Formats: sequence, structure tokens, C-alpha cells
Amino acid sequence: MKLKILIVPFFVIMSLVISIGMIKPDYDSWVVKKKELAQKKSEVERLESLRSNIDSLTSSLDQNKELENFMLRFYPLTLDQERVIDAFNFLAVQSGLTISTMDIKELVNEKQDNLQVPGGGILAPMGESALAEGGADALRPPTIDGALPMPVYVQPTPYSFTAQVKVKGSYENIKSFFARLYKLDRMHELRNVTVAEAKKDVNAEGEEVVSSGILEASFEARFNYVTDKENPNAMGAAIFGKNAFDIEKANKAKEWASTAIAELNVDNAGRANPFQ
Repeated sequence: MKLKILIVPFFVIMSLVISIGMIKPDYDSWVVKKKELAQKKSEVERLESLRSNIDSLTSSLDQNKELENFMLRFYPLTLDQERVIDAFNFLAVQSGLTISTMDIKELVNEKQDNLQVPGGGILAPMGESALAEGGADALRPPTIDGALPMPVYVQPTPYSFTAQVKVKGSYENIKSFFARLYKLDRMHELRNVTVAEAKKDVNAEGEEVVSSGILEASFEARFNYVTDKENPNAMGAAIFGKNAFDIEKANKAKEWASTAIAELNVDNAGRANPFQ
């Protein structure tokens, strides 16, 4: 009799256990899908805002084409060594002095490519200590519920090259040269500037002569540039967080950089035989 009384509660409890065991995995999956859906909706909203800002910024660039072209000259997306060499020669002619030596070297040691990580993301260059502490896991992007996040925008890494130049001329010529170079329409940094009496030259008879009033100036100029690397995603780029450019600083730079170097155009047309 007592056994019969326990059978009904037993089957009720077993039914509940089986039902919960069958329903819980679906419920857990539903919770995960709900979180993923909320995340995707948030990403869509951010992407819509991002696209709207990009459209506004593109329109602003189209309206300020001259300023855009200036900034691409001032801080180019390529090595642009030819224009730097042309600028030195142009300024030397304008200042009435001569360039005795010019040595341009790219700073290869400062180049660091961004690291590709699983899932298509990109990480900025990391130090050896970070890799030593985290091992291979240090290169893995954080996950949300086991799913890889969207790859994010990585700020371009500036590269550099230096030009070591020596010029000869009078004090006034050298002063004019540096005044023009200071306001060059190409962002640069001058280092190790020295001015001294020019070394003795040797004439046709092999005698050492010293030109009166001729000085020799040497300096090192550093030029930065950025490569236009394609990012997997524009998310996280500060520039796309607003719908308008702050062009005040760019306008000030344009007004300040009064030494503009004309484009060096090479004419490929000509006679097949220049001696005829």
C-alpha cells in the first residue's frame, strides 16, 4: 500500500527531471542566442552611425579639396624621397648656395608590421615582455561567449627616413636656406645643425685655397610618412566617431608652410634623335 502511494510522486518527479533535462539545453541556447542578437543589433547601430559619419566626412573632403591635397603633401602616404631631394635642390638654388653631399637613409629598424591574429583581427606591435608573459594567448583577441569579436581599426604606424645634408655658401645664403627650409610644405624635424668654416679646396695647381666668407653647414632632417594600409574594419577609429573635421589646425599649418615646392614634372615627349 505504501509503495503504491510513492509510485505517483515518483513518476511526477521523474517527469519533471526529464522535462528539465530536455528543456534546459534549449533554454541555455536561447539565452546565448538572445545575447548574440542584442550584440548584433548594437553592432548594426554602430555601423549605421559609422557609415553616416563617413559619408559626411567624405562630403567635407570634397568641399575642401585644396586643403586635402595640402595635407597629403605635408604628411604623405608614401616614402616620397624624390620630392624631398627636389626640395633641397630647389631651396639651394633659391638661396644661392651649393649642396656638397646628400645622404638619404630609410629607418628600417623602426618599421613594425601589425600582427595578424586568428579571426582576421589585427593587433598593434607588442613588446617581447608581453609575448613572454602571455605566450601564444597574448596574440588572441578577447572573445564574447566563445565567439570572436569584429576586427577593429588599428592606428597607422608612422615610418621615417633621414636626410644628412651638407651645404656651402655665405652666412646670408645659409641663413636664407634654413629660413626657407623651416617653412617647407613637408612635415620634418631638423637635428644636429652645425655651421663652420668651409674646408680648404684644392685648385688646378694642387694648391690648397680657402674661399673668403664661405661656410659649410651640415644638418640632419627627419621626414615621417604613413602607409595607407587597408584596415579590416573602421570600428574604433577616432576620426569616424564624429561627422565633421576640425580643419582649424590644418588651415593654420597651410598658412604657416609658406615654402611650397612645385611638382616636378618630367616631359617624356621628345625627338627620337636629339642630335638631328
